[in-house]
Amino acid sequence: MRLAFLDASSGISGDMLLAAAVAAGADLAPINRAFTRLGLEGEIEAETVTRAGVQAVRLWFRGPGAERTPLGGTGAGAAEPNHPHVPPPHEHPRDTPGQQPRRAKPGRDTGGAHSHAAEAAHSHRTLGEILRILDHAGLTPTAAARARTVFQALARAEARVHGHAADKPLDQLHFHEVGQDDAIMDVVGAAMALEQLGVERLQCSPLNTGSGQLTCAHGRFPVPAPATMELLRGLPVYSDGTAAELVTPTGAALVRTLAQGFGAMPPLRPETIGYGAGSYDLPGHPDLLRLVIGRAEEASGAATAPAVATPGNEVAVLEANVDDMNPEFYGYLVERALALGALDIFSCPVQMKKNRPGLWITVLAPLAETDRLTALLLAETTTLGVRAHRAQRTVLERQLVPVETRYGVIRVKTGGGDANAAPEYDDCREAALRAGVPLKRVYQEALRVYLDSRAE
Repeated sequence: MRLAFLDASSGISGDMLLAAAVAAGADLAPINRAFTRLGLEGEIEAETVTRAGVQAVRLWFRGPGAERTPLGGTGAGAAEPNHPHVPPPHEHPRDTPGQQPRRAKPGRDTGGAHSHAAEAAHSHRTLGEILRILDHAGLTPTAAARARTVFQALARAEARVHGHAADKPLDQLHFHEVGQDDAIMDVVGAAMALEQLGVERLQCSPLNTGSGQLTCAHGRFPVPAPATMELLRGLPVYSDGTAAELVTPTGAALVRTLAQGFGAMPPLRPETIGYGAGSYDLPGHPDLLRLVIGRAEEASGAATAPAVATPGNEVAVLEANVDDMNPEFYGYLVERALALGALDIFSCPVQMKKNRPGLWITVLAPLAETDRLTALLLAETTTLGVRAHRAQRTVLERQLVPVETRYGVIRVKTGGGDANAAPEYDDCREAALRAGVPLKRVYQEALRVYLDSRAE
């Protein structure tokens, strides 16, 4: 297995992850071509820099007017690490219809803090708009799925912080900075770069969040920013006292959704090492993210198919019984629950107390989403009450492995070894429709290619 490990002892931002991947060998050319398909003007350029004697990659954005700005920020806040979120005046406006203007950002991608003046200068994309952009970008299924998952995680965090109504579709939520061009570049670029590098599993060290205060339109807040703190629920974090915002919302969303484990470096044989540079210049603290890629080695005495308790393995189980609900409403309920962050939702037929047939509806929810999903059950079903209790989950390690078939790229989901390998239904369905062949033929082909690749 090709394993990647992120050392986030200096935190993480979206541009730092992409920069580290470029330093490890990812090619920016196809990534910039994808940005063109996304309708984003300009391109990313890589520059070799030295931080505390270590060679690293720093990323820059070159716009259509040939202006060159740091992808992760201008560094305006680097000289004042206690105020990493003070936004500068709007710079480098981009007036192309339908495009987001770029903003010169202090420190790292800010993801939510903004002045009223800056806000007025920007139109804000919704989650639905971003997902539609990704759908038409020609990304591989794996890269597209990773990018969509990151933005959905950002949306759920923003929704909790800003009190987004539980009965309002999440795809209507407006992003601020994390909906702009550079955040989309960070997320899409990171997803594509990890796929280029053949990363099958990503693990991350505990996250150094930094400390101090940040200033936004609504006042001063402690580091991490509110949306970042939501994304860090259940993950191992600490602060070494560095007075700066070291983990940004985009960085937190990337590791929360893409990393499959957190802790010390796992057993592996390092093959490639890349350093991504952020925009801070902190004395005695090089602002670097290290990416180590190699072949995983099984630890001595480890089981061949371990059951892994992942961060946040305690869940809420929400239950409701209904016998007077239009069955057409159930499909809508499932869609809304999953959009709001439900881990699973299912129903079983039951016989109710007046001998009427009914449904026993069960929702598995992250603890942080209990209230929102309870409100959804009360609003979208005819139940008069919801039962709730906590449960512990033990889950197998899961991976999505893309395989190249005669019908295109199909992702294969694995859990606990090859015995549980299964091609993703949505990928198989789309490929079958494109090729005009039976769905089962695509499924069998993808499974065969996957198993053959594991036997090599």
